[in-house]
Amino acid sequence: ASKFAVAGFSEAIRSELAKDGIDVIVVNPGLTQTNFSKNMLEAKAKISMDHQRGMTSEEVATATLSALASGASEVTLTFKGKMLVLVNRFAPWVIDFFAKKKVRELFADEITARKTAATGK
Repeated sequence: ASKFAVAGFSEAIRSELAKDGIDVIVVNPGLTQTNFSKNMLEAKAKISMDHQRGMTSEEVATATLSALASGASEVTLTFKGKMLVLVNRFAPWVIDFFAKKKVRELFADEITARKTAATGK
């Protein structure tokens, strides 16, 4: 939700700042090699992410500078990310279906507990 909000905010200020000669670009880097996983306050995530298998920060910076030089307003750097954007543009229900399915799998215990509490069984 926060990434969606940042992208939306960036798109909104892009036109406002154009009068001042300021370009705004949205960069969707995907996994980037960082110490994020090591520095998390709590390591109880439902999905583990190996940030070391992503792009290097240098690769992200180079791709970002290239996108800026070409005048792009948005750039998605990974193949998987590009496919998600493409599918979501033409068939958003597909992404919704799989996202809901994944959430139900990840939170199966919580869903079961809630149903049990509601029915008393």
